[in-house]
Amino acid sequence: MVTNVSMDPQVFMVGDTGTIAIEVINNGAQSVAIRRATMFDEEIMVDSRPYDTTTYLGAGNRMSFTFTVTAPVDEGIYYPTFSMDFRDSGYLRYPVKLQVQD
Repeated sequence: MVTNVSMDPQVFMVGDTGTIAIEVINNGAQSVAIRRATMFDEEIMVDSRPYDTTTYLGAGNRMSFTFTVTAPVDEGIYYPTFSMDFRDSGYLRYPVKLQVQD
């Protein structure tokens, strides 16, 4: 599950580039294999490549993923989606609230 989202800057200006950091925790009793983690949106540009290496997240452990994004959009609130695909099956999707002001 997603436990923390941090952005720099907290509020983007039109055309700003910044970072979104997502922290996840495995609150299950077994390790899970993560196949891919990415962020996507139709309007917010995600400048970072996806995390495409299979890795394991042990039970009770945390992991962070950081993405560079650019907001070439009008003022408003946008929801780029963090996506984590598991190797064996399933996925986690989490919309991130991103505010853009002029």
